[in-house]
Amino acid sequence: PPGSTTFFLLGKKTKAPTNRPTLSPSPTAIPRFCDDSLFVEFTLDNGAGTQRCVWLASRPEQQDIYCQPEKDAYDICAETCGACEDNCFDTDGRFPNIKEINGVNQTIMRDCLWLSLRNKVIEEVCQVGFTAHDVTCPETC
Repeated sequence: PPGSTTFFLLGKKTKAPTNRPTLSPSPTAIPRFCDDSLFVEFTLDNGAGTQRCVWLASRPEQQDIYCQPEKDAYDICAETCGACEDNCFDTDGRFPNIKEINGVNQTIMRDCLWLSLRNKVIEEVCQVGFTAHDVTCPETC
């Protein structure tokens, strides 16, 4: 057809290259978020009360018991139970936390486990621009 160019490659007739890239199959997408609930508690067996996901995450021996699809912890603690996964991880680092001691602001370096146990502090430090959110504990935040 007029305006098209024909190329010969090793004796075979081919069409001219185009400006539009060929789309490759997409890699399997990893969900953006796969997190344990910070606030919802699951019920322990035998009426022993309730616990949060941070309790279960720190007790691998209990995960065999509570990370079963028929248990409520399976959905509440989806990441700990392996029901899903994402690319977000906390580091082993520490972030500065300011605490008033005897009327004087003191900077205390804290880790992500400490943060994960304190919902009120999570609300304070897990904001864009804060070290805990941006660098040290993105998973917890």
